[in-house]
Formats: sequence, C-alpha cells, structure tokens
Amino acid sequence: MKRPFLALCLLLPLLATAQTQTAPSANEPHGPPSRFAHKSSVALLLEHSQDLALTSAQLSELERIAATLTEQSAPLKQSLESLRPPRGERPHTHGQAPTEEMRARREQAHGLMKQLHDADTAAYQQAEALLSDAQKTAARELIAEERQAHEQHRREMHQRMGGHRPHEH
Repeated sequence: MKRPFLALCLLLPLLATAQTQTAPSANEPHGPPSRFAHKSSVALLLEHSQDLALTSAQLSELERIAATLTEQSAPLKQSLESLRPPRGERPHTHGQAPTEEMRARREQAHGLMKQLHDADTAAYQQAEALLSDAQKTAARELIAEERQAHEQHRREMHQRMGGHRPHEH
C-alpha cells in the first residue's frame, strides 16, 4: 500500500504540470512547473522539429494538435492540482497507513493521470500519422529517450526523499 501512495506523491506534482509550456500565472499556488515536468509527446516533436526535418505543413498541423491537447488537458490538470494538499500541509505518512481521504485522492488522481496519458497517446497517434517512415522512427526514439529520462528523474527523486522500497534490495 505504501508504494502506490509514494508513487502518487512523486508523480502528482509532475503530472499536474504535464504538457504545459506556458509561463506560470500569478495565481498558481505551487510556483512554476518543474524543469523536469513531463512534456506531451506532440510538444516533444515540435521541440525537435529540425531534428525531424518537419515541413511547414507538418509543423502547422502539429501545432494545431498540440493546442487541442492543451485545451483538452487543462481541466484534467486543474482537477489533478486541486487534489494536492496545500504546501506545508502535506501529510507525512512514512510508516503510517494512508487515511481513507488519501486513498480516495489517490484513486481520483490515478484516474485523472490515465485520462491525461490517454489524451497524450491519442494526440501522438494523430501526429505520427503526419510523419514519414523515417520521421516516425526518429520520433519514436525521441519519445523513448524522454520517457527514460523522466523515469530516471522519478527514481532519483524517490531516492532523495529517503525512499528505498521495502522488499526491494
């Protein structure tokens, strides 16, 4: 039971800022997104447009897909952010069983994260349909590298927070 909750605590801040590339607004309670925040797959393609040798037509269409994804994801991210306890009030559950409220938040957050992931996957599939075979291969490599870097950061963050997983030595 501890492992899923800890994973949620580690991923919630990252996923709450997932796919955003805008400047933080003045009313954001938790400051700017982490520099390690997860980028959408389409945003990653746009970021590497020169590496992928995207045409202006492809760029234009990818920007449209990215804007649609951002618009669709905004309410999900807002809901996810609302599940985070205010700074300074985050529960310290090391060695304690999660409360019913914490379990409910975790379940709700898990559902929201799945919806964000599904939206990103659907947007990427739309984007990939626009690419040549060579671009698809390069894009898949970029996505795999980004996921690997994101997972590595998550592990490092877990380590810094003093978490060694029980029964995993």
